[in-house]
Amino acid sequence: MHTDYTHPAAHTYTPAATAPPPVMSQVEDCEEAEPERDTGQSAARMKKSRVISYQGTVTEVVSEGAGLYVMDRRVGLCLAYQPALRRKLRIGDTLELHHVHFLYRPCPDFLPSMLCTCLRSSVRVTSFSGGWAGGVATTVTAHLHLPGGWNVATVTAAGGKGRFRIPVERSPEFKAAAQLMECVWRGQEGQRRDIYCEMLDEPHSCPLTQYRADPAVPQVFSVSALIEGLQTDSWSSVSLRSLLPPGGGLSSSQINSALSWSCRTLTSDPPRDTSRRPLVVGVLELPSPAGQALQLRDGTGTVACVVTETSEGGGQSVAFNTAWIGCLVCVEKFTMVTERFLQSDFPSDQHLDQDKFYLQFSLDQLHILSPSIAMETHLRGAEPGGDVTEEEEEPSGGKRRRRGDPRPCVSMVIRVQQKEGVALRNSGAGSHQEEAGLTASFSVTAAVIGPVVSWGRDPKNRPLTDREAEPERKDKLVLVLSGVSARWFPLLQPGCFYRLIAANTQDPSVLIGCAVSGRRGVELHADSIIQVRTDWRFHTLTRPLLLLHTCTQARSPPVSTLSEVLDCSSEVVCFQAQVTDRISVTERSRGSAAGVCAGVRLTVCDQSGRSLQVYLDLSHTPYPPGLLPGNTLLLSAFQRRVSRSGGVYCSQLPVSSLTVTSLGDSSCVRPPPAPMMHLGVWTGSREQRCFVGRVRGHVVCLLLLQLRWSCSLCGGLYTQSCSSAQCGSSSSVFQSTVKLVIDDGTGEAHVWFSGAQVRALLGLADSQWEGLQRALRVRGHIRVYPRGRSLVCDSEDPLLHFLLCVCSSEVVCRQLSLTCRKQKAQRSEEMKRFSRGDRDFMTRVTPPLKLTCTHLHSD
Repeated sequence: MHTDYTHPAAHTYTPAATAPPPVMSQVEDCEEAEPERDTGQSAARMKKSRVISYQGTVTEVVSEGAGLYVMDRRVGLCLAYQPALRRKLRIGDTLELHHVHFLYRPCPDFLPSMLCTCLRSSVRVTSFSGGWAGGVATTVTAHLHLPGGWNVATVTAAGGKGRFRIPVERSPEFKAAAQLMECVWRGQEGQRRDIYCEMLDEPHSCPLTQYRADPAVPQVFSVSALIEGLQTDSWSSVSLRSLLPPGGGLSSSQINSALSWSCRTLTSDPPRDTSRRPLVVGVLELPSPAGQALQLRDGTGTVACVVTETSEGGGQSVAFNTAWIGCLVCVEKFTMVTERFLQSDFPSDQHLDQDKFYLQFSLDQLHILSPSIAMETHLRGAEPGGDVTEEEEEPSGGKRRRRGDPRPCVSMVIRVQQKEGVALRNSGAGSHQEEAGLTASFSVTAAVIGPVVSWGRDPKNRPLTDREAEPERKDKLVLVLSGVSARWFPLLQPGCFYRLIAANTQDPSVLIGCAVSGRRGVELHADSIIQVRTDWRFHTLTRPLLLLHTCTQARSPPVSTLSEVLDCSSEVVCFQAQVTDRISVTERSRGSAAGVCAGVRLTVCDQSGRSLQVYLDLSHTPYPPGLLPGNTLLLSAFQRRVSRSGGVYCSQLPVSSLTVTSLGDSSCVRPPPAPMMHLGVWTGSREQRCFVGRVRGHVVCLLLLQLRWSCSLCGGLYTQSCSSAQCGSSSSVFQSTVKLVIDDGTGEAHVWFSGAQVRALLGLADSQWEGLQRALRVRGHIRVYPRGRSLVCDSEDPLLHFLLCVCSSEVVCRQLSLTCRKQKAQRSEEMKRFSRGDRDFMTRVTPPLKLTCTHLHSD
């Protein structure tokens, strides 16, 4: 139970005339008689503790700071927040405990039997272990401030035995621990405690009288333990068959493409039948030079984090506040992501699995345990124009703490307008601190808000001052960040204001930049260029002055919708869309049949249902995490291209930037429904940008049904073996294809079906479909033309007659609702010759619309 009262160390109490409870030397009797009171909740139960006396020997010191001990190797003892002692309890000390509460299984991480002290409890050391020369008994009174048994869980999860320390009161570590407790037990605070009633009232009542036996105890996981668990479950929890699309009939290349990339996501919200709600505690840091996501670090390791935050409008946006850097935080709700990469040439047993692990969460799910100085300034919301506080006194009356870097510096306020993506570029003669070669780098185009200002120490993110802003200024510059400086990529966002700090200097020329010189007679319009050094810092200004609204600098490029990108004619676009599908693009390497991942093809869509394919080249860029179905991306400076058939797609440029702006659930991604299309309009329209649509119509007839066994490697006909002598493969797949005519009243279209769609279209049961496959094992294939029965050579073939009956039945010729993709090879009008008697006629005929079914709806 949580309390707002801290018991002073000077208050002690020893039971007087009242008869003490009987001494319990065997706690097993208490375990058997432990009463339980079910509150109707399946996950948590309220129990009543028993007050007993106990005498035993300390056999283990779990944590001195937490007051956790083990007595007689079988009973836990909790003396949390006891008054300060001159001498700590040691192994071998004999204790006499009076009026202690016996709790049975209050925490699943510790011993079943627990003894906890309250304000009426007394602890008497009757004999000391060897090495202590005091020789007198000591009586202390302790009280419990931590709720339930969570302090035990925290110590156990953090490693116990010296790796976790409960700090003393008034220390910064104590405040962080108190913040962690508030984070964990938020919303479960009890009423204000009356310590005198707890000590004197009869019958006795205190926070330990009743306790919650909650199996869902929050557990703090270290970063290394989290990653180790993800590595263990990465491949052991997945079946390769489950990664393939349903229906089967895939060739070797199709299998390799489907298995080349997969992801697994786990949320921190535990299922109802489990007993763990994981928490992660660490410090937010900038990424490594080659990384594109923030990192969370603790004493055991680091993990990459895809981070978003809530915007002013209530939706999610990309993180931009640098004040989070250096904050000790507790992540309450997050998603653990495992991306699996598999390079192989199936069927084979050789593969190379490469996994990437990271977390996804919103900054709204963080609880700050120990803020950075910049975060304290941000949370204080200091008035504009206020002086930078050189030093500040601690609220507890402790020593003064310096505010900011004591070194002199110069600064300049900028507004980011455009950001390039991180790529491996030739650093050339770059910074003198870095070697030449391929290094991660990117550039930022920014508007200069005001002049260079000198400071006695780092002002960090203090509010913008009048001397730092010039509303009518129109200067722009280009910041080049390479090597270590490229770590700022996740937090530099277009449209945001930053204070750029050049530390340990008073020379304003370092932030002025150098212009590009041109030849005689040639006028160049180029912005100044500044190479950002490794010791420079950026601080986000979240509250710029009102006068900045009148600034005349060019704004950031507008963000378009996906529909606007499809309909516009611009060559370079910036848009936002949700990922619905991801496919790895592979290329064959010399001497190897296996494909090497060279890029990614993303399918993105908007709320209208229109989709677009985006191609990413990852051969010269660090791997960007967060490209998962369900996440929303901001794609800046991508090239809009039109294929030879008129389709629109986008490809990545060297200056393209990709940022995750909103997190979704990749396990249940359902793209918006495709727009309803009329066949007549779709056929006659010259607009080639709408390639996916939903069609409702009636099946007029089937034109073609083809069933065959194909070699999984070369794709040739397979009977008892592959028909190609050079192949020699012993594996085959069953493939099926149907071509039919559908009419919706406005026009007709030829639609192709394949795979599992054919069985559903023909209305065959699983046993009938398996029988067809067995019947074709010997001959290898069959092709049926229901509308051209004269093409049939063997009229006595029972399998052929069966298929002809199926194709002409009412089960097939029915009303259908399907989502189709427009085939790219659509022919234009062509001349046709018709003969009527002894005359020939020539006329222009529009070829039918060609569609490929992607989903057959049940309705």
